[in-house]
Amino acid sequence: MNPNIELLSDHHDVTKLDCGIPQLDEWLRKTARISNERDLAKTYVIADENGVVVAYSALVASSIESTALTSRARHGLPTTLPAVLLGKLAVDMDHRGLGSHLLGHACRIAVAVREIIGARFLFADALNETARNWYLSKDMKAVAGSNVCYARIKDLAG
Repeated sequence: MNPNIELLSDHHDVTKLDCGIPQLDEWLRKTARISNERDLAKTYVIADENGVVVAYSALVASSIESTALTSRARHGLPTTLPAVLLGKLAVDMDHRGLGSHLLGHACRIAVAVREIIGARFLFADALNETARNWYLSKDMKAVAGSNVCYARIKDLAG
């Protein structure tokens, strides 16, 4: 089953998400709509039949320093590279498994961005080691000494 992923709107109830990380729950409640309105991030949600958000992700146009990448990934590239940042990804503890759908959605958007305006990488700054390991299990690579994980968008398109 592919859940319906849609842009956060006024009809969504953002008050009940409990992903186990209070700062992610609070960001959805207090900041997500403002970020959407101000074009600071676009928040995508999976909601239940009552409109209650059970998972979300936030995407941002960004850049990444090539020095953060492996020498193979940065070979012949400028210092600053266009990228799509998966800035937030959270899933309610009662709805585990939806994160893969949101990551897949982020990958599809990154591919579309690459085709329209150009972007080389999709990256995420994982909040902790568990999240970092989850991204690594999804074939992303890690920046040494940090929780930043990345994938070349060109590879996502295949």
